Amino acid sequence: PIPEEGRGKGGRRKSVTINEDGNNDIGIGGVVGSDKGPVPAAVAAAAPSAEMIQRFSGVWKRTRTVDYDKFIMAQGASWMKGRLAASISLEHTITMDASGMLFRLMEKGGPVKTDHTYKADAHTVDETEISGALFKDTCSWDNGAVLIHKMSQPKEEYELRVHRFCDDDTHLRVVAQYINFAKPEKNIVGMYGLHV
Repeated sequence: PIPEEGRGKGGRRKSVTINEDGNNDIGIGGVVGSDKGPVPAAVAAAAPSAEMIQRFSGVWKRTRTVDYDKFIMAQGASWMKGRLAASISLEHTITMDASGMLFRLMEKGGPVKTDHTYKADAHTVDETEISGALFKDTCSWDNGAVLIHKMSQPKEEYELRVHRFCDDDTHLRVVAQYINFAKPEKNIVGMYGLHV
């Protein structure tokens, strides 16, 4: 298991454990897919509170990673690219509209420079590209976290689930899951923490 510590409300320490199978005690992970193919990762959830929107919005700087290089390498990247992805100084700028249903994510650091606005309704599909790999993305709220679900294209061989949890006003946690439908033994969870 991979322990991930953060701070809960009132500054209390809390710990979340991600097991080798991708399950954990905060409701993400588990078996995805069936003999008929992939199953949608999430359904649209209720809009977040104004406090939650305010907590997510801001500029976040990555401070540490756990197995993020393995998450990148599972997608076919070399060891060198995986290590680079895990070590670059990454910055996320997140803004949301008042309803919490428009989620803008700007990422920059090293070779990464993205700017994308998602509709957090679990239905609107956006096409994106990461290092030549094509994806169809959906975005939704999932148990208080923002989930970006990325389905590989054109063959839908794997999916990425990237949850962003705002642990408190100064700590954002990103839990990234790689799920391979044909080879579940290759599934991996990588994480990184960001700080205001």
